[in-house]
Amino acid sequence: GVCDADDNCPYLTNADQADVDLDGIGDACDFCLPSGKGVVPQESEAEVCNCPDGPDNDNDGICDADDNCPNIPNNDQSDIDGDGIGDVCDDLSLANADAAYEGLAAADGAGFSVAGAGDVNGDGQPDFLVGAPGNPGHVYLFFGRSSGWRQATLADADYVFTGAAQEAGYAVAGVGDFNGDSFDDFVIGAPSAGASDGKVYLVLGRRSWPSGEILLEQDADAVYAGTNGEGAGLAVARLGDVTGDHLEDFAVGAPLHNAATGRVHLFFGRTTGVPSQLTPDVTLAGESAGSLAGSAVAGIGDVNNDNIADFIVGAPGFEPNFSQPKAGKAYMFLGRASWDGITSLSANATGSFRGTAAGDEVGFSVAGAGDVNGDGLDDFLVGAPFSGGPSDTGSVYLFLGKTAGWLRDRLIDDDADVLYTGSGTNDLAGYALGGGTDINQDGFDDFLVSMPQADLQGGTSGTGKVFVIYGRSTLGTVGNTPLPTVIGLPSSIGQAAGLSYVGEDVDTFTGSAVAMPGDVNGDLFPDLLVGAADFTNGAAKQGKAYLLFGVGPGTSPCRASGVSCSECVSGRDTDGDGVCDDLDNCPFRANSDQTDTDGDGIGNVCDNSSCTNGIDSDGDGVCDASDPCPYRPGTTCLCPGESPASGSCDNCSTVFGSNLTDTDFDGVGDICDNCRDFPNPDQRDTDG
Repeated sequence: GVCDADDNCPYLTNADQADVDLDGIGDACDFCLPSGKGVVPQESEAEVCNCPDGPDNDNDGICDADDNCPNIPNNDQSDIDGDGIGDVCDDLSLANADAAYEGLAAADGAGFSVAGAGDVNGDGQPDFLVGAPGNPGHVYLFFGRSSGWRQATLADADYVFTGAAQEAGYAVAGVGDFNGDSFDDFVIGAPSAGASDGKVYLVLGRRSWPSGEILLEQDADAVYAGTNGEGAGLAVARLGDVTGDHLEDFAVGAPLHNAATGRVHLFFGRTTGVPSQLTPDVTLAGESAGSLAGSAVAGIGDVNNDNIADFIVGAPGFEPNFSQPKAGKAYMFLGRASWDGITSLSANATGSFRGTAAGDEVGFSVAGAGDVNGDGLDDFLVGAPFSGGPSDTGSVYLFLGKTAGWLRDRLIDDDADVLYTGSGTNDLAGYALGGGTDINQDGFDDFLVSMPQADLQGGTSGTGKVFVIYGRSTLGTVGNTPLPTVIGLPSSIGQAAGLSYVGEDVDTFTGSAVAMPGDVNGDLFPDLLVGAADFTNGAAKQGKAYLLFGVGPGTSPCRASGVSCSECVSGRDTDGDGVCDDLDNCPFRANSDQTDTDGDGIGNVCDNSSCTNGIDSDGDGVCDASDPCPYRPGTTCLCPGESPASGSCDNCSTVFGSNLTDTDFDGVGDICDNCRDFPNPDQRDTDG
């Protein structure tokens, strides 16, 4: 009764899904269980568990001879790209990304910034942004869609927003629904505008968008114009609802203000109309000259569980006691109903954390992490990419949410809950951070850490890496192996990262920006964005951005469907045609030949030129947008073997009633669907 896609032992019956060692493999087909439990069909497999002929160096219960990563514990043996090297010690090349977007001219710097935009066109799928601040400055908006990604280039963006030699796109952020019209909105930073006064452009979401290139200076819905060379727009961020009025708010960093003391402007959401010229609702001033307060800012969710969003501000140039230049500092604010009289980062922050050594630049990057330990409180991250003395190894500090007990002006090493460190010279661990999404769908939120100058394992130097760090209930462990609170990235004592991606070439600065934009391709798995601002391919530093589709919980390629394909990252082959969903140009109707006559990225069997985006997933002649059963041919949503129901659409013949809730739109009502969160109209369940 458990569908194959969710079954931890799809070829043996195990309705209870028992998994005593929590390795993702059901006890019924797990050969190596603690205390001798489990099924051991062959003596040779029993011997593997005991390791009589060799060591188990990482103590993960898998002998080195059979371990796809013998020196780092990984008892789930996850191997996303199917190359025989476990994910925790494998560098997955971004050359195999699901989609990639190269800059269109030299010095464009595409990927200098990336961000999820939310759903700006109201179609139910999240959209995303790629910033290219070089030359006049551009920001590319891509709408979410179910197919056609591999053919995409920056020239294929749904809309292009162009600046006027202002570094437009230096920073970008989706800001939620700022004006309460049910469409998400976004902001674009242009910090060089007006002799470095800086500008920030607000673009409101809408159903219908103007045609052609959009010029920010004349077409943006609203603008904040900085003053006095403050560099407004060097950082922008979605805050969430920090006032408790149920409207989304955003922040603008202006770190060059007043001899680089820096400041941060807060803009509160409103429903009474957005003025064309924006004025900050609150401005928070930095602590001292050279602090560069506002270089980084981020919403961090609700860290104290009071139902009001909170945020954090970085000041990487802060010098404690005038004795540790650029030690840096980060200021955390809890949301509140009234912001009257709140004007200072140092005096009004709920908690603040300063660096321990000169040059650490604590607060260079900050991010919300979501709830990484599953305690119901959101957590947050502070990056110090230049820490580690002259080697610039870099560090990332994780703070776990708590309802009380935050203190100001604390040494960050004393107050952080977990410290993640780089391991190599000039790694710059923590240069960019992102989080708040459960990538592997295990119930714990995960986060991203970039190391843009890190070396490829055992190979090329300076390729850059991005790590996905999986959340877990006990952050001091990986698998079954205890770790200290200082966790290396990577380290001989263990690997915190669930996945690591490596740049295509040296000096690409891979990890210049990272983001979790949501599920942009509609496969129910959240996706990732990675920028490589210095990428060069015929044009110097044109830059590149990569889109990576999400993966299932602990699955290796196509395990759920039994299909073997080395490039599959989704673990799904819904239509059973031997082509993984993430590569399939028609994932819900079998077409093993993948014929696509017009080259639009949509296979012929589900391509309908009369449809929006040409998509008719089930090939029944009814466009997905108007098809009540978009993944099942026909419009009557029949259960298997049922005759057409007159005047109604009965999607569950065993339960009284028609038009029952069908979460995955596969034509089978949730109440009788054996896999209600993922389309499987054939209800395949191999082991019964």
